[in-house]
Amino acid sequence: MAQEDQDQIMIKNLRSDVEGACLLLSYAAQSGLELEIDTATVITKSKELLATGKLTGDEEAKFYFAYEALAKLASPVTVAGLSAATEANQTVNRYWVYPFFIWLAILLIVQIYWVIGSTATTAIKESRDEITKVTMELGALKERLQSEKKALKNSETDKLETQIRNLRNKKFTYYSILDRWNLIPKVTDPDKKEDEKDKGVETLAMANFVLIALQGYVLPLLYGLLGAYIYVLRMLSNEIRNLTYTGKSYIRYKVRVVLGTLSGLAVTWFFQPGAEILKSLSPLALAFLAGYSVEILFAVMDKFVGAFSGKTPTQEKAQ
Repeated sequence: MAQEDQDQIMIKNLRSDVEGACLLLSYAAQSGLELEIDTATVITKSKELLATGKLTGDEEAKFYFAYEALAKLASPVTVAGLSAATEANQTVNRYWVYPFFIWLAILLIVQIYWVIGSTATTAIKESRDEITKVTMELGALKERLQSEKKALKNSETDKLETQIRNLRNKKFTYYSILDRWNLIPKVTDPDKKEDEKDKGVETLAMANFVLIALQGYVLPLLYGLLGAYIYVLRMLSNEIRNLTYTGKSYIRYKVRVVLGTLSGLAVTWFFQPGAEILKSLSPLALAFLAGYSVEILFAVMDKFVGAFSGKTPTQEKAQ
């Protein structure tokens, strides 16, 4: 019984190989490849003999020699790629293109959210510094007027006071924006009477926590994912055009997306803020680049490991 099952499996594999060879033969003819007449004859004859059950061992051997020659001629196109060509576009759209636009929309939402918080926080700090500066100018002006025994009110002091009011209104506006922007819920102390100054400090502190989390963790992950997705889509377009996309490509690219996403986060750990590379690249651009080319992170890690062991993981694997 086991021998019969084994024979059935061998016949099934042979039939699959013959069908694949015919598919590859059709592609080679349509593509204008220079086929050997003997190669085409052996493959078509093998299909006929297999259908009638007259394919002998010698004929089978000739078939596989012809199949090998045809595969080399059609390379890098494979039978698996030709078989998957009809479903490749649907698969790519379902698992890669549509998710890409979803993640891109999420990235844009998070990026815009971060920009709003960062702009408001920066504007509040600049307004506070400007208020302090103008207040000191107003105080110095009043001291000078008092020493000269002049009126403490004139057009110049009115101008400075108006400027201070405008700056305070601007600061209050951005505090209101930041208060609604904050994700962290407020925890009030029932024993403490909260004044406007304490409320502003708390709002600014919470905003800084959110901005640090977004810039240090969330955005690098999303930019790494974006870079990985763009790399995958670029490679997929080449594979579809060259008819080399197979089911294994999907698995390989899934791993690539995971590695690219993690690389976007991890690559910033290996560079200090004052590093030479960061003078021309922002941390988020570096995360995108790491997601697109995970080899950057692997090269840094190999260099780090090699500094202690004397050998990189690639060298150890080669041995």
